[in-house]
Amino acid sequence: MTESLDGLDRSQVKLSETVSHVSAVSEEMLASTQEVSSVSNGQLALGEQLVQLSGRLEEVSRQLETSLARFTVR
Repeated sequence: MTESLDGLDRSQVKLSETVSHVSAVSEEMLASTQEVSSVSNGQLALGEQLVQLSGRLEEVSRQLETSLARFTVR
C-alpha cells in the first residue's frame, strides 16, 4: 500500500511539474504574441504616415511643376 501511495505521490509531483511547464510556455507564447502585435501596430502606423507623406509630396511636386511652367528655356 505504501508503494502505491509513493507511486501516486511521484505521479502527482510529475503532473504538477508538467502543468507548471505548460503554464510557463503559455506565458512566453502570450508575451511573444503581444510583442508581434505591438510591432504590427507600429508598422501600420508607419505605413499610414508614409501614405500621408506621399500625398503631400505629390502636392508639392504639382506646385513645383506649375511654378516651373512659367519659365522658358532659350
